[in-house]
Formats: sequence, C-alpha cells, structure tokens
Amino acid sequence: MKLHPNVVSGIIHSLREIFEENKYADKVIERVLKSNPKWGGRDRRFIAETVYDIVRWFRLLAHALPASSEKDFQKIFSVYCILKGLASDEAIMKNMEEAKRVRKIRESIPDWMDELGLQELGVERWEQELTSLNQEAKVVLRVNTLKTSREELQKRLDAAEIKTEILSTYPDALILLKRKNIFSTPFFKEGLFEVQDASSQLVAPFLDLKEGLRVIDACAGAGGKTLHLAALLKNKGKIIALDTEQWKLD
Repeated sequence: MKLHPNVVSGIIHSLREIFEENKYADKVIERVLKSNPKWGGRDRRFIAETVYDIVRWFRLLAHALPASSEKDFQKIFSVYCILKGLASDEAIMKNMEEAKRVRKIRESIPDWMDELGLQELGVERWEQELTSLNQEAKVVLRVNTLKTSREELQKRLDAAEIKTEILSTYPDALILLKRKNIFSTPFFKEGLFEVQDASSQLVAPFLDLKEGLRVIDACAGAGGKTLHLAALLKNKGKIIALDTEQWKLD
C-alpha cells in the first residue's frame, strides 16, 4: 500500500492529540477524517485502524525504540509499519521479539495495572482478560428511542446493506456485523442512533428514571450517557451535564 504524505500526517496529528492533549481517540479520529473530504474509503479506514492499533499497542511499539524517542510519533508509526510488514528493519523486529517476553510490555499495559490484575485474578485468568481486552472492539449502536425503535432502525440499516444483530440483554443496542463508518450515513445525521459501548448502555437504565426528574450527570465527558438519559426521560425533565474538562463540554 502506498502511504500518501497527507495520510501519514493525519495519523501523526491524531496521535499527538491523543497522547499530548489527552483527547478521546474516537473524537480525534472523527475530526481528522472530516478535515479532508478528499480521502477515499481506503485511506479513511487505514487512518482509523492505524491510530487505534497504535494506541492499543503503544508501549510495545515504543519499547522497540530508545527511551528518548518514546513520544516521537513519526518513529512510533515507523515501528508500526515494520510490525505490519509495510517496511523492514531487523534490529527493530529483534527488539520487538525480546519485548514480547514480558507480559506488561507484550500486552501494552502500565506496570500498576499488571500488578493489580495479577494480584486480583492470578496468572491464568489475568492473561485471558488481557487477551480479550486487546481485541478490536465491536461497533455497538444505541438506538435513539425518541425517534425510532430498534426493530425499525435494524430494517432501515439492512435495506442500506448495513447488517446488524440484536443483543437481547441490551434493550436499545444493535451491533454491526461488519465495521463501517456509520457517521456518514443519513441515519446518523437524522439522529436515529449513537455509537455507545454495550456496557455503557447499562448505566442510565440502572437509575430507574421517571419522567420529569432533574438529573445531574457529574462526569458527562462527551455526553454519551447524557443523551441516553434524555431518551429515557422522553425529553420530560432536566439534565445538568458537568465535567472538569472544558474541551469535553465543548
């Protein structure tokens, strides 16, 4: 695959925002992809998948470089390309193989997390958990029940050749069978769904809300659960969304 300079620049810019400005990866990628409408589907997929991959394996990738290069995102990207077979460097690959012998580096987690997981779960269960945590997350939609039903949205998505399945234990959830940029679909623009983790979709219903209540979302972040609260209140109530980070509120 030929890597165009603007594609590489988009990846490097995304990594800087995530690691230096502590911004959410999904929001960063969304903004970066919107910044260049000329990128085709292949380039967009490559940028999104590469950024997520580098975030997931950052410690392992950085370990192949001198400590002074830990936040040199251009070099980190180069190591990623070597790992994926897009470039070659025997010394880097040797460093990677040696690094994989150490669990916390192989799985790209901080020391404290490895110590805690080992203490709480033991070696076998902790390694199973780490393997699972490092899998690519599935794309889960939360249906906006103020505008449609899960069954109706599933039918409309199916007609647009976007296949989903129902998660029976999550009343408003649909899971994509194949990854796709659903933010560009008319269904998203109509406000028929949000992308929200299945486990996150359990939080708002746990409050057992009644219409007309006043609810404080004390750590609203980007507002995913705030929107869910609004749907459950059927727009009959008041929600105060708070956060310590201004950029999240923006």
